[in-house]
Amino acid sequence: MVDRQLDAEAQLWQLRQQLTQERRARSEATTVAQRALRDLFETQQELAATEERFRNIVETVRLGIYREAPDGVVALANGTLLSMAGWEPREANAPFRWDKTGLACSPPRSVIYQRLEREGHLTALESSWRRADGAEISVRENVRIVRKRDGTPAYYEGTVEDITAQKQAEARLQRQAQRLDALRTIDLAISSSLDLRVVFTVLLDQVTTQLNADAASVLLFNSRTQTLQFGGVRGFRTSALAHTRLALGEGHAGRAAKQRRPVVIADLGAEPGLFDRAPYLDAEQFVAYAAVPLIAKGELNGVLEVFHRRPWDSDADWLNFLETLGGQAAVAIDSLSAHRELQEAQLELAQTYEKTLEGWVRALDLRDNETEGHTRRVTEMSVRLARALGLPEEDVMHIRRGALLHDIGKIAIPDAILLKPGPLTEAEFSVMRRHTQFAQELLAPIGYLRPAIDIPRCHHERWDGSGYPSGLGGESIPLAARLFAVVDVWDALRSDRPYRRALPDDQVRAHIARSAGTHFDPAVVKVFLETEWIRDIDSGPKVAITSR
Repeated sequence: MVDRQLDAEAQLWQLRQQLTQERRARSEATTVAQRALRDLFETQQELAATEERFRNIVETVRLGIYREAPDGVVALANGTLLSMAGWEPREANAPFRWDKTGLACSPPRSVIYQRLEREGHLTALESSWRRADGAEISVRENVRIVRKRDGTPAYYEGTVEDITAQKQAEARLQRQAQRLDALRTIDLAISSSLDLRVVFTVLLDQVTTQLNADAASVLLFNSRTQTLQFGGVRGFRTSALAHTRLALGEGHAGRAAKQRRPVVIADLGAEPGLFDRAPYLDAEQFVAYAAVPLIAKGELNGVLEVFHRRPWDSDADWLNFLETLGGQAAVAIDSLSAHRELQEAQLELAQTYEKTLEGWVRALDLRDNETEGHTRRVTEMSVRLARALGLPEEDVMHIRRGALLHDIGKIAIPDAILLKPGPLTEAEFSVMRRHTQFAQELLAPIGYLRPAIDIPRCHHERWDGSGYPSGLGGESIPLAARLFAVVDVWDALRSDRPYRRALPDDQVRAHIARSAGTHFDPAVVKVFLETEWIRDIDSGPKVAITSR
């Protein structure tokens, strides 16, 4: 009985132990499950927070962000992209089709994705977007293709940056650089040309190019008639402006000139009564117009006009540059007009000098009948010989003047000696020889004639040093005097004198040839005798003086 009781108690104890172990195992399992649930909850919370942070980043970043499926459905688009493209706000993960939003891309999205298939990713791709509201923007895009395990495209994802402001700034800088280059081009034309037509050609080319104008013109102000007259045009289909003659205040250009301020008309049709040349301009089909007065040093010089054949609105920057170009045109007209007036004054002065010289020579010829026509002939021959020797035209000009004045010193020689019909005594010849000194004293104080003094002073010097007044020899004698000496003797020997008859040409040529190396420079004689024009020179007064 006792044994059975002990066995029963032992079994009961074992059961109790088993129950305790089971309770402990269930408790541990519950704890692990609770811990796993808690970890899962915490992970879910962290994921939600991470996702929220990611969503906030995506929505607040200044870059547009998108993810697009190959079928064109955009599964992700942040607010920046939606705003950039002009789309209605929506949830970032609300799907839509890119090609159904009214956005036009250049290049098209299909072209971009074809490139992606070849290259895998595109960096700094610039393109233009025209939004649904018609506004155009410039964007820079980084996009890549994400593939599935089988290599097919899973989706395209990328970032988009609005670079419209940057592009506009670059365009402004480029436009400013182009305009500065245009101003330099005009400045160069002004500084390198004395012809207003050349300057106007460059100016109007730059005006039409830089201001996107269809045509432009310059009207010059005539202060004597108080009218605006044709100066130059560019871009006209007709000769409508060729005979322009506007009074101050007449027409748009006349109004700009009279009021001395710009005139800008965006619609010429709205002011039909003001354009006095309208009957001639119908064929041009201009619809917009601007004019600025050309003023330099407070003086009106003309009007610069700009024409458009399409609707057009000017802004302050455009008008400022038009006025800048007008300022350059005014400076060009003023400076070239002043230069032209100076040239005219210089020409008039030079002509006066030449007339004075010829008057002196004529007075000497009237006093000394023996030299009648001689001066004109030797001047002509001296000019020809100087050119045959290859001398610069500036030197030829001084040689011409020197030849004209070669005997000017004889004005101071007494008539008894100068007009004596027979040979001179030694004393008389000594006085006659002083005419070269008198020429020096007469011409040296005149700066205009100083470069021409070599011939009057030295044309009686001889190659061998036996001449007068200084006994110069060889190349120490100025070249102008050396060439003139040959010409002077040639004409003298071929002309009649009271004490002898003119020599035949062959005897004169022989004399000139024999005198090379003693009286004359051999090199000059060689050129002189080999020049064909000598045979055509007549000893009479028919040879006329020709200027440069």
